[in-house]
Amino acid sequence: MNFIRNSLMTKYNVDKSFKNSFNIWQKNLFKTSIYISIITIIVELLFLVFYINTGILDISIDKYFSIFILKPGIINLFFLLLGGFFTKQEKLTDEHKIIISMGLLIIIFSNLIVTHYVFPVLYAILIVPVFLSTIYASRSIEIKTFFLCFLGMVISFIFIEF
Repeated sequence: MNFIRNSLMTKYNVDKSFKNSFNIWQKNLFKTSIYISIITIIVELLFLVFYINTGILDISIDKYFSIFILKPGIINLFFLLLGGFFTKQEKLTDEHKIIISMGLLIIIFSNLIVTHYVFPVLYAILIVPVFLSTIYASRSIEIKTFFLCFLGMVISFIFIEF
């Protein structure tokens, strides 16, 4: 009898948690964007230390710091704050909040592509949000994420040219 009752309770918990899954995934996706921004800055600082210690830095430390750490960090911070503001709005649906979080991830990746355009392998990083969008099992989210990634790639190429 306990087995049946526990089975029914488990099903109830799964159904109840499924209703909150969009909110949980959206928050996790937003946190991931924050973590990626922080990790990017840390890796850039480590590269700066490495370049200084090996003597292969061909530009000034100030210019390296400005181009590879300060400018991308400020851009990421601005969009993270903007995205955080919008995802806290009660008027927006869960799908819109997920699209905003996906857009943040795409902006961060596009910023990384523009900053390090000499590494063509980074261009493929915009595939990650498309794969992540399949988690939500929503065709609408997948299509919107694909077009945002495509737009991110086009904008990245435009900024690389300037």
